[in-house]
Amino acid sequence: MINKINNEKEFLAALNRVDALMFKAVPGTPEGDELEKLSKLIEDYENRNAIVMGKTKVDDSLFKQKYEK
Repeated sequence: MINKINNEKEFLAALNRVDALMFKAVPGTPEGDELEKLSKLIEDYENRNAIVMGKTKVDDSLFKQKYEK
């Protein structure tokens, strides 16, 4: 089990694993614990990389430079 998602490849792998666990994991089981941990890691990665509807910090910065004067 990973402790931190470091890049997009790991992020996508975590999303795929969550998808596989979503409807069969039961709280309190190893699968349920894995689903909970992966969900937190995904949220942390998204917050660190400002992923909002496909946009990144760079996209946001470029938008501000162009339209906020």
